[in-house]
Amino acid sequence: MLFSLTFLSVFLKITVLSVTAQQTRNCQSGPLERSGTSTYAAAGPPRFLIFLQGNSIFRINTDGTNHQQLVVDAGVSVVMDFHYKEERLYWVDLERQLLQRVFFNGSGQETVCKVDKNVSGLAINWIDGEILRTDRWKGVITVTDMNGNNSRVLLSSLKRPANILVDPTERLIFWSSVVTGNLHRADLGGMDVKTLLEAPERISVLILDILDKRLFWAQDGREGSHGYIHSCDYDGGSIHHIRHQARHDLLTMAIFGDKILYSALKEKAIWIADKHTGKNVVRVNLDPASVPPRELRVVHLHAQPGTENRAQASDSERCKQRRGQCLYSLSERDPNSDSCACAEGYTLSRDRKYCEDVNECALQNHGCTLGCENIPGSYYCTCPTGFVLLPDGKRCHELVACPGNRSECSHDCILTSDGPLCICPAGSVLGKDGKTCTGCSSPDNGGCSQICLPLSLASWECDCFPGYDLQLDRKSCAASGPQPFLLFANSQDIRHMHFDGTDYKTLLSRQMGMVFALDYDPVESKIYFAQTALKWIERANLDGSQRERLITEGVDTPEGLAVDWIGRRIYWTDSGKSVIEGSDLSGKHHQIIIKESISRPRGIAVHPKARRLFWTDTGMSPRIESSSLQGSDRTLIASSNLLEPSGIAIDYLTDTLYWCDTKLSVIEMADLDGSKRRRLTQNDVTHSL
Repeated sequence: MLFSLTFLSVFLKITVLSVTAQQTRNCQSGPLERSGTSTYAAAGPPRFLIFLQGNSIFRINTDGTNHQQLVVDAGVSVVMDFHYKEERLYWVDLERQLLQRVFFNGSGQETVCKVDKNVSGLAINWIDGEILRTDRWKGVITVTDMNGNNSRVLLSSLKRPANILVDPTERLIFWSSVVTGNLHRADLGGMDVKTLLEAPERISVLILDILDKRLFWAQDGREGSHGYIHSCDYDGGSIHHIRHQARHDLLTMAIFGDKILYSALKEKAIWIADKHTGKNVVRVNLDPASVPPRELRVVHLHAQPGTENRAQASDSERCKQRRGQCLYSLSERDPNSDSCACAEGYTLSRDRKYCEDVNECALQNHGCTLGCENIPGSYYCTCPTGFVLLPDGKRCHELVACPGNRSECSHDCILTSDGPLCICPAGSVLGKDGKTCTGCSSPDNGGCSQICLPLSLASWECDCFPGYDLQLDRKSCAASGPQPFLLFANSQDIRHMHFDGTDYKTLLSRQMGMVFALDYDPVESKIYFAQTALKWIERANLDGSQRERLITEGVDTPEGLAVDWIGRRIYWTDSGKSVIEGSDLSGKHHQIIIKESISRPRGIAVHPKARRLFWTDTGMSPRIESSSLQGSDRTLIASSNLLEPSGIAIDYLTDTLYWCDTKLSVIEMADLDGSKRRRLTQNDVTHSL
């Protein structure tokens, strides 16, 4: 269990400590001087919680010990964050319009500066020593130093920003919008602004899992309804959902290793659950006279990577890696120096604290014969029109093609004074055999299993789609999370198997008719399937338990079924009624989606992020079609060279549509709009469904 039972005592009896308010000043004032003689001598426990309850701030160790009140009157409306290396908590009292701070042991409370009354988020950049604040009415994100000085606007013209988070190890900031459910990202320089996702309800709580590089959030929902905690990676992909146990909207969340903690409005409890599944829930009931905790923070050195060596903190930490190029500090060798040693292609700035790019093209030793292009940290040679760059990457040669490509080059061949020479397109280089090209612009995709990212005309690196991790060979990708598996049905049962053939087992076999329609909900780990002969739709847990019938009336011949795991709905085709229908996951709110100009719909797939349905029609005019989730904006994907299109599937990483044709014995693929249609295989498919 994450907490011992002594955790409960913090809400039942707490010793009140007295603190002294400090003098107020403006954020544009000079250096802050803290009055008094209180000091903070020793670091606290390695891991503890800080939270706001009522208008006071408390801390408690995760084993239930050392619980104390840090701040008596922090304010009614508060946003806060901490700086682990400083061993300080920072918070904004919106009622008094003050930014304040206190040491982790409750000493040294002081006012940092005055702030505007519309602050909607606070985040500490612990690497650069900066405070970031969002102002929802001005629509700006501002940055100051840790004393509230040197204020500057990082981003402006934002739509009601709130819930700001920062991961300085990745040089990224994240924030949500107060009104809409949008989630945004930018770099710490205020550039590369992106909208990661758009959701219908307002994001009420947003937190960062800095170790797994994921965002977790909760949204406002209908009162009394069960809600979900959502998460995604830093690019907005690999979206997961777990159900929370609270009956009301969440007030706060925190990540604690593999656990997630949360509290809710109107409920006197804290829930602790597995952050991946939402299961293994522990409910900690609070004193009925208390109020639910807010602004929950887990304080630990791993929560702010780069602050592990506080006792040895030195001038080397002044090397702010805003461009990620400081390899190490010279102060490791010379305690009197606080400058950085830079990677090749960079040089120290005049203040000897930052690394700046060297423009090699401005020097005389770059070696390019005709053209030079500078890039951060490096450069590459270029050639004018009518010339090509030779494999040495330096010299240019007139483009004279080899007759008949006699040299068997994989890309192209030119005639030189030394004879035929193979060349490669920009973004690729010649292999050791002198004939085959490798790189992002070559058929081998640079050796990358998924994404090839060009760095220059002759260099690249591999990357992976969201939900996949780059392996040690820096080329191949493997799915993150649990091992993937297959679910499949036949005329007798529904079975389970891992991709390597292990864990082969029967999940459901009792009262099973012919099942063609089958899908899976990863949020609740449930299987949804349609009985074609028995004419009903069922669901069950992945282990086969809790089997229940959802829809038993109005179903004729269901042959395809798809689960929208984000919108929490199911869709199915009914070839007997010539319709596509849908309902929520409990079988309620049943409605017809498509009923016009449709003959014999069979396979169906849903793309929750694109908010579209895709289906096959095996009727008189075989076709592949698409529509919105409500049945509008209907689009023809493919209609030519089809006889009996049946099964259909989507690759959500590449937004590619796949379908099989039973009579042609082929599998085809295309982009979601039907473009780039091509045949994947032929004659090896006997009777694909």
